[in-house]
Amino acid sequence: MFHILIIDGDTAVGTAIKLWLEVEGADVVHIADGPGGIEALRNGQFDLAIIELSMPGFNGLETIQTAHRIQPATPIIVLSNVLYRSERMMSEAIALGATCVLAKPFKPRNLMQAIESAVGRSFGPPPALRPDQN
Repeated sequence: MFHILIIDGDTAVGTAIKLWLEVEGADVVHIADGPGGIEALRNGQFDLAIIELSMPGFNGLETIQTAHRIQPATPIIVLSNVLYRSERMMSEAIALGATCVLAKPFKPRNLMQAIESAVGRSFGPPPALRPDQN
């Protein structure tokens, strides 16, 4: 089972991602701000962190940098909204330790592909159990 941390100030988006990943079999913690997310990283071990670039408390780049310092082996997927979709911001996120940047809005399958790429293995129930495979 994957243990995933979502740090996203947009409660609706963070909650939707959390619920969707839980349906897929993950254990998910959603924190709505950078300081809370950093505290969660200090107190727990995660297989993956999903971090929004724009949120209250810290900016996303500071959160990525600190998260990478606390848990350097934990892959980080960055979510960016329209305001943070510049090449410079995306390049900086990667330079600070992010595995990839996923632009909002995105489809669940795009997030799944990013997760599988970041952790280097498949995620979710076996194909025989997936409803879309029957």
